[in-house]
Amino acid sequence: MSANMTHFLPKISYEDHIKIFQNYLVCQELNRLDTAFFAHEYPLQIEGWGPFQAKISKRPGVICTYHFGAYQLIHYWLLKAQIPFALMVSSGEKANWEKRYPALLAVLQQAEATGRFVMLEANSRSSLRQMYKLSKAGFCLVIYPDDLDSTQERGGEKSEELSFLGQQVALPGDAAYIAHSLQMPLYPILALRQPTSVGVYAHPAIQPARHIDKSVFAASAMAQLYGWLDLFLMHWPEQWENWPYLHHIHIKKQPFFGSLWQSGIESDKLDPENYGMYVRGEARFLLRKRDMCSVSIDQLVFERLFEEWYSDEIGGLK
Repeated sequence: MSANMTHFLPKISYEDHIKIFQNYLVCQELNRLDTAFFAHEYPLQIEGWGPFQAKISKRPGVICTYHFGAYQLIHYWLLKAQIPFALMVSSGEKANWEKRYPALLAVLQQAEATGRFVMLEANSRSSLRQMYKLSKAGFCLVIYPDDLDSTQERGGEKSEELSFLGQQVALPGDAAYIAHSLQMPLYPILALRQPTSVGVYAHPAIQPARHIDKSVFAASAMAQLYGWLDLFLMHWPEQWENWPYLHHIHIKKQPFFGSLWQSGIESDKLDPENYGMYVRGEARFLLRKRDMCSVSIDQLVFERLFEEWYSDEIGGLK
């Protein structure tokens, strides 16, 4: 997480990385607790959901959200408003939810039994055909354009290259391609955690047009989706779940794994602000954060640096 923040948000200090990571863990726990209220009333005030609900009730579309803030509540609000919707997730995302959010899946399964909810698997050939039928029946589609599990499963196939936080990344343009194919508007939305409430923020709808080439529309729509997310990450980085995995979508000429840099390790000061460490299999690596290049180190060096750098922050946990 620190390496990705150093690379994508270099003006944030390493000391702030630690604070952000602590708040990040709090947000993770709050996301888990949110789902405990799905069968009851949510205890915090919700600001801004009403206008968005009116919009999608009038014209169903592709709801684009992110793994940001109180994102699980979007499903809760749709269920509570009895707005039929299909949720598209990767197989990895579904497995993760089964472990972390069993209460959420239980409520979704109940809605599925009543015909108000369908779960679709990303990358399944039958999913788009199902969505055609569901869109005709008045369903919305909920999709996460920042689903990194989906990105890894596809291996970069049919990805859109765009600028994100000043770096070049590649992400599947599924949301935009589906919106164009179905001729449904894209509705970007996120739920920002605030001190005593949750604020719903909606980007203006992105309307597809048949006369615009699908790939041109996808490139434009994805740029808007991520340009909008940029604004929130600058102010509330702790509320985005994907910081530890951002390197999976980063476009680099040199590989992240096993590459050596020109200047030797001896010429650089080793500290946790500029370097990180990771394990892959039985091998240990030192990672230079500014360019995400790695060099192998032996286990004794790894253990010594780990103890020096992190024992105070995590109580010596290994």
